[in-house]
Amino acid sequence: MAQHTTLETVIRDTIRDIVREELALALPKSPVARVVNKEFLTSSEVEEFYGIKYQTLSNLRTKKIGPKYVKHGKSILYSRVDLETYLNEKKVNL
Repeated sequence: MAQHTTLETVIRDTIRDIVREELALALPKSPVARVVNKEFLTSSEVEEFYGIKYQTLSNLRTKKIGPKYVKHGKSILYSRVDLETYLNEKKVNL
């Protein structure tokens, strides 16, 4: 069972990476292309790319219940991997 899950993860990650690369090539001037290959995103970029409002991210940080983040000086940065992990944990299975 664990091997099956690992294979699914590898396939999903590979497809995601291919789609990101193709989007970056097809839409070089779009906001998506600007963000698609970055490992860390600002709160504004998270809002733009994932649709999570800037203020919501701030509230989640204050309550210590949101996605993991890095504080670099005055900047707050979110790892794409941590964001996707957080969002996957919030999925509702029907």
